[in-house]
Amino acid sequence: MRPIHPLAAALALLTGCATQHEPGWQGSNAHAFGTAKLICKSEAKAVARVERDMVYRACMLRHGWLQPPKDAR
Repeated sequence: MRPIHPLAAALALLTGCATQHEPGWQGSNAHAFGTAKLICKSEAKAVARVERDMVYRACMLRHGWLQPPKDAR
């Protein structure tokens, strides 16, 4: 049996099932929350301030995360 390359193991952990997330976010079969958050914050930073929240939420949704409206929590 071949040993697992450390980089491959790290990538598998980063793209695995989501377990750790911030309160208010729901994810099922989602990318790792921390990884999705970093990617989405970077994407949101590239747009005008008034659009950042919308871009961030849309990105998180693409990665499998949903933040229901506050009145639904």
